[in-house]
Amino acid sequence: MGGYKKRQAVGQKEVQDQVEGINVYEQLRNDILDLRLRPGMIISLKDICDGYKAGRTPVREAVIRLSKEGLAVFLPQRGTMVSKISMEKAEEERFLRGCVEERVLERFLEKAGEEEFRQLRKSVERQKILLQTGDSREFFREDGKFHSVFYHRAGLDYSYQILSAHGGDYHRIRLLTI
Repeated sequence: MGGYKKRQAVGQKEVQDQVEGINVYEQLRNDILDLRLRPGMIISLKDICDGYKAGRTPVREAVIRLSKEGLAVFLPQRGTMVSKISMEKAEEERFLRGCVEERVLERFLEKAGEEEFRQLRKSVERQKILLQTGDSREFFREDGKFHSVFYHRAGLDYSYQILSAHGGDYHRIRLLTI
């Protein structure tokens, strides 16, 4: 009986680490994309653990995911650096998004109903308000919701997820230029 409880406790700890890792990843990613963590900034795993109140394993896993997305760079003996913005990469991300969205719009228009157009009008109104208040971070979050309506109705949610996961430099440049 003791072995079962021990395995169960280990399993619960693994699940807790995974949930914590997802939360740390999402928080770190948002802080990088929203420029709260600046390009070129060097941070240690310990600082991340302390700042996000998380353990080393979930933090390490989150940083590995961010490095795969090109948002973080490991520096031996120094820590982790928030990746600098690459104009070339941002241009490719913008190009890819533009090409894909032409096709998304075609599919959207074939399937869209009044509800989708209502959602889009409502989102545009929220974006106007956010521009007036100068809240650029919230403006871009709302802009993401606006675009997700097209992808969702077109049945291309996975495409939206891929573009969102690999558009970090383009996102950061957009935030800097508003």
